Amino acid sequence: MRGVGRRERRADAPGGKGARIAVREDARAFARDPRQNVALQASAGTGKTWLAMEQARRWAQAGERVAFVSYGRGVAQHVRTAMADLPAVAQPAFIGTFHQLGYRWGVVPPADPDQDFWERQNTALTLAAAERLPPEERFTAFVVDEAQDFADDWWPALLAAAGTDDYRLAVFRDDEQAVFSQRRGRPDVALPEPFVLTENLRNSSQIVHTFAPLIAAEITPRGGDAHPVEFVACHPEQVEATADAAVHRLLEQNGWRPEDIVLLTTQHRHPVQQESAHDKAAYWDAFWQEDDVFYSTVAGFKGLERPVVVLAVDGFHAGIDPRSVMYAGMSRARDLLVVVGDPTDVGSAVGEKTMRRLERGRV
Repeated sequence: MRGVGRRERRADAPGGKGARIAVREDARAFARDPRQNVALQASAGTGKTWLAMEQARRWAQAGERVAFVSYGRGVAQHVRTAMADLPAVAQPAFIGTFHQLGYRWGVVPPADPDQDFWERQNTALTLAAAERLPPEERFTAFVVDEAQDFADDWWPALLAAAGTDDYRLAVFRDDEQAVFSQRRGRPDVALPEPFVLTENLRNSSQIVHTFAPLIAAEITPRGGDAHPVEFVACHPEQVEATADAAVHRLLEQNGWRPEDIVLLTTQHRHPVQQESAHDKAAYWDAFWQEDDVFYSTVAGFKGLERPVVVLAVDGFHAGIDPRSVMYAGMSRARDLLVVVGDPTDVGSAVGEKTMRRLERGRV
């Protein structure tokens, strides 16, 4: 039996009617703040992106020319899809990533860009392009989602596209999901004290209970009950094969549909992702349009969700906090979380408290 899936969602389940009402109530409270610049700090699953979209919609309806900018392509595509049916007057003038904004302004990377291009040259070119923009292409309001992952030098390049000195800026962030530990993710602009959300609306109570020790922020689960979290132990060299077997079991024995499942890796791209990610636009279109299992890294899937996440712990990039990666990956699952990995490696990443909770669900 599936339990709580897309076909059988209770009103208080993650993403259900109760969650939507809670997000609308937070939106009303957030919108009461009359300040020109706004900030929001919240943990995973609290509705940050939905509130960012609502802020963008209201500013657009008020006559602002809005740029909605996110760190990840997946979130940008999600926002474009979610806002596509709004009247034209309620839609942002731009929705995309910082780099996609540069493409729009004519900043085209070389055929084989190196890391120096992305870290230095691209930002300088984007800043120069922003400074050359004609008045009709400039923005009067900016909404930045997943702001904790914005490089420090992206902010001047982004805000150089402002049409006036009194532009509006809304910043949405979760510092405990930071992909790049060396980035502050904060513009040199005066922002008020952040509006803080503490109620998790996405994840089941079992999933929140498991990842809660990984973060310092207060968090209250409101997603209802679903399935126990599962832990599948394996040798480090068998993580990929074991994760694939877990997906097969969920499909063939447990009745989940392919489109319910995402397999996330903590470091290396799964071979299926490697085959499809060369065309980034088609890769993300497949997430929204195809009824199939999706494959991604945790970093690439931030801000998104599926009913089931199989989290393959296959190592961590240097300079990245493993706890942040595990928190981000675990919190992508709405109803069922399956963690696959070597117990020693997983325990080193999540600490004793979360590891004890994972061990209770060993299968």
